[in-house]
Amino acid sequence: MEKITSSNRKKMENIIAFASNRKEFDGVLKFAAKKPNVIIKCICLEFWPGQRIFAKNIKVFEETDLVSDRELYFINKKALFFSRNWYKFDKKIEQASTMKEISLGFVSDFAIYNLFRQTFLAINSGINAAKCEKTKTFIGIKDSFSSDCAKAVAKATSARFKEIEIEQPLEKKRKLNFNKKKIADFQKKVFSILKEKIIIKNGADIVFVKSNGYLDRFSKEVEKNNSFSVSSLDNFVVRKILMPWNAKRFVKTKKEKRIFFKGLFKELSEKSKFRKKMVFNDINFADVFFKFMPRFSERDWPEFVFLIEMLLKEFKEKKPCAVVVWEDWIPFERICVLLAKKINAKSVVVQHGLFSANTNQPDFIRGFAPVVADKIAVWGPHYKKNLEKKMVPGKKISITGSPRFDVLYNKKTNGYSFRKSIGVSKKEKLVVLVTQPVEKNKVLPIEIASAAMEAVKEIKNTKLVIKIHAFENKKDYAKIITNSKGKAILLNKTDLHRLINCADAVIAISPIIGLEAMALKKPTAIYRKTKDQTLFEGIKRITGKKDNFKKSIQKFLKEKDNKKAHEKKVAKFLYEFGFKQDGKATERIIRLLK
Repeated sequence: MEKITSSNRKKMENIIAFASNRKEFDGVLKFAAKKPNVIIKCICLEFWPGQRIFAKNIKVFEETDLVSDRELYFINKKALFFSRNWYKFDKKIEQASTMKEISLGFVSDFAIYNLFRQTFLAINSGINAAKCEKTKTFIGIKDSFSSDCAKAVAKATSARFKEIEIEQPLEKKRKLNFNKKKIADFQKKVFSILKEKIIIKNGADIVFVKSNGYLDRFSKEVEKNNSFSVSSLDNFVVRKILMPWNAKRFVKTKKEKRIFFKGLFKELSEKSKFRKKMVFNDINFADVFFKFMPRFSERDWPEFVFLIEMLLKEFKEKKPCAVVVWEDWIPFERICVLLAKKINAKSVVVQHGLFSANTNQPDFIRGFAPVVADKIAVWGPHYKKNLEKKMVPGKKISITGSPRFDVLYNKKTNGYSFRKSIGVSKKEKLVVLVTQPVEKNKVLPIEIASAAMEAVKEIKNTKLVIKIHAFENKKDYAKIITNSKGKAILLNKTDLHRLINCADAVIAISPIIGLEAMALKKPTAIYRKTKDQTLFEGIKRITGKKDNFKKSIQKFLKEKDNKKAHEKKVAKFLYEFGFKQDGKATERIIRLLK
């Protein structure tokens, strides 16, 4: 086998491959192993294979590596246009996909937006790669979405296209690992869902709440108000399908509508007028569109039809005065908001996380804008400004503060007894590091924890408590704890707010945790990779290369700011991102329901 050197690399053939998931990527790796005398540039679509060492004849790109910011803006704009309008290109599909005056195309536009964006990124990055590398061959995995993208680009650039097959491993029969305890727990959960009842107070109005775990405390606070009775929509689908007559109806509806939509889209795929409109960068992507569309038309849409029927019945029977959701981008939540409008009930979105307007995203903020509901309750002025940048009318936006911060107001903790319970003495200073699983290509929380431990080891009478995320494994941090020689403690299950309230300093990877620590008036540092990626300008930040983490953390722990100046800066920052810290955010949201 000829070795790849800088002299012969230029002579070797360049092949561009696409992969949209791990299985396809492994197929490209196998192909590369069989072709040692070619250079393969693999473009990963909406997934990343992780930090791995690959063969010398393969180079891996994210699709965004090969497009400029200007191109990315154009891609997002086009994806947004198609996701909002594709079903309007044909009158028959527009009418057939409207149920009870609710358009299934509109309900699922964000999910479909992602697939249009993925398609356009693949096309754009493939064309750019072909120009740069003078590629004459594209490959794709047979019968895959990525293969159709590669075929479209190859056709547009007059390049060769080759489909490769990957071996499908034999599926092992899954063993149902049920024991008596699991069965009992499942039965208990089912019975608790079925027993859920709404106790209607005399003269109280019903409020439907879809919290998804974000608004649980808010729901309890609303329930305390004598003017309202809360009806949770969190287990609505499960409650309905567990009823035998509904289960039968669900199966029947899904089967009938799957056949109906399959026939409808087959007919649509043969309409040349429609196909001619599916063009991006002078490339017709109709084949790619009809490849990915069945996951909506045949899988999701039949369920939405059943869902709309069941929800409309629920809305008409209970006549809620308002619907509160954590966001209205997701189909279920959007259907609830649209049905609220249908029966003249109010609809409110309660902000569930941090966000900022992205210049690459035209007229929308992922998960937050546009707003379909009547109102959106935001945490602070920063978010109102960003929503207005994306064309959300100011009258739709109410600054209320965050219900999650209400619990922090005047929070009291017996610091000494809690410290003692976790192994920190009264004389020792407590530094708390709160970890968070991070996105691809980012520094791992373990590396930050290691740097924090090394920094704390050199400071007398100081202990580090590492509070790991529920999705992380304690074993990953075992070496750090061993090397700390008693200076670091690992916790995975504890009251986070009590822990932060006892701390002398907090290091956070999650910006929300950092915001909560500041609300509890703790010196706080937030790790972010670059200045552009953080919402916390002007607040202490741990950045830079791995080698500098230790110095950066030590500097933060030893620094003595002008106390008054720092408190003033933090108060201003908190108001901008969290509004008034007065424990009354929930009350302000409740007023929007009246």
